[in-house]
Amino acid sequence: MILLSLAKSIKKIVLIVFSYLPSFLKIFLYRLAGADIGNNVEIGLGSVIIPFDFDFKKIHIGNDVLIHDGVQILSKTFNIGIKSKIKRNTRIWGQSDFFAGKDVKAS
Repeated sequence: MILLSLAKSIKKIVLIVFSYLPSFLKIFLYRLAGADIGNNVEIGLGSVIIPFDFDFKKIHIGNDVLIHDGVQILSKTFNIGIKSKIKRNTRIWGQSDFFAGKDVKAS
């Protein structure tokens, strides 16, 4: 029981630290884990995108996407089209797929 609690605490700490990495480093690590991320993408400080099963191949982000600071996304899959924006402190949580076409402005 204690080990399970410790593992959850460590996972939360890792996610918090990861979320505050600079955008270029965060994107590099997402790509390294298998995410499909286009060009000219920015993921703000405190923002994180996590697939439920931690299969980062389920993240697809088009070109020219801006995800502002403090955005938390937890979904089965995550797909967002080109030139889309997600405003500060938006939370997208669900056990379903998330899909947004091009030029979407979420706030």
